[in-house]
Amino acid sequence: MSNGVVDYEEYYELTEAQYDVFVADRASAATFAEECRKHEHDALLLRKPGSNRGTPV
Repeated sequence: MSNGVVDYEEYYELTEAQYDVFVADRASAATFAEECRKHEHDALLLRKPGSNRGTPV
């Protein structure tokens, strides 16, 4: 992510079952990553973004 001041990473909490699926199925992992870029899994963020949230780079 980049907000114009700093680049940073966002981390999402996965269940063990999700992890197992993503390890076995890379396409599923890629789909999940793209959904995260679209902010579709924000409830799973380990650290909630501030008011100046960046955009995917």
